[in-house]
Amino acid sequence: MRYRIIAALSALLLLLSAYSSAFASDRDVHDGYMLKVLFGRSFREENCSEKELKAIEALEAASYLAVDQYNGNGTKELRLLLDYRVPSIPSDISAIDFLGNQHHRRYTHRGWLGPNDNESMPYPDDRAHWNTRRMILMQTVKKVFDLNDSQKQLQDSIAAVIYYIHILGDHIAETDYQKMNQNLIGVGGRNDSFDILHQLIIHFDVLFTSPTVASRYSNLRAQLRLMNSDFSTLINRDGGVNTQEKQRQYRTMAEKLMNILINQVPPLLQEEEWFKKVFPSD
Repeated sequence: MRYRIIAALSALLLLLSAYSSAFASDRDVHDGYMLKVLFGRSFREENCSEKELKAIEALEAASYLAVDQYNGNGTKELRLLLDYRVPSIPSDISAIDFLGNQHHRRYTHRGWLGPNDNESMPYPDDRAHWNTRRMILMQTVKKVFDLNDSQKQLQDSIAAVIYYIHILGDHIAETDYQKMNQNLIGVGGRNDSFDILHQLIIHFDVLFTSPTVASRYSNLRAQLRLMNSDFSTLINRDGGVNTQEKQRQYRTMAEKLMNILINQVPPLLQEEEWFKKVFPSD
């Protein structure tokens, strides 16, 4: 009996260890995508100043709390934001916590303004307290980039782009088309424009206003619209993404989109004053 108990406890510890490692790996992947889209493929933490590193840690923590926090996790990340002096955010994780398990995405991953694009009530079943989560990310963006109250639209768009980078990363990793269809806002091709590609264009139009980026941003915009046409062809054919093969094609296209963002967004950001005053290029 004693040996069976020890064996069971050992198995449980291994399971918990594997879960912890998978969780850490998932965080690393999401943070990696965000950093590459903001700073480029060659980003290295050792090249950053202490002030820049603290700003980056705040953005990573806020992105996690907004999108992937559940089941009592996130106290450390919330404390980091409070120590960074992000204003007007909860002091306790209970303000946003919920029991999510494998279904947590349906309460946070279906759009910056929820599945019905409704700002006042984004998620009808608001178990995740989405407006509070969204506010945490927006307030962190405001603090990091030292934005004032008149720059609310810019604040919202920076936060929304960070959010959609995270969801795009989930599409790249997802292998179950049924879970994707139920729990993630789509990448592109929707006639109502409520997908990641259309939303990125809306928010990029707010972010990229410097005259020096006009032609380059016009080129990026054209590429995004072309990719949207490709997604439209896929999802509007034979009942949508309803097989593993179509899921594979969808993931490949999502990865292509991520690579476009990584290659083209960082140099555009470096031309915008609000960005380069915090993260000046070398």
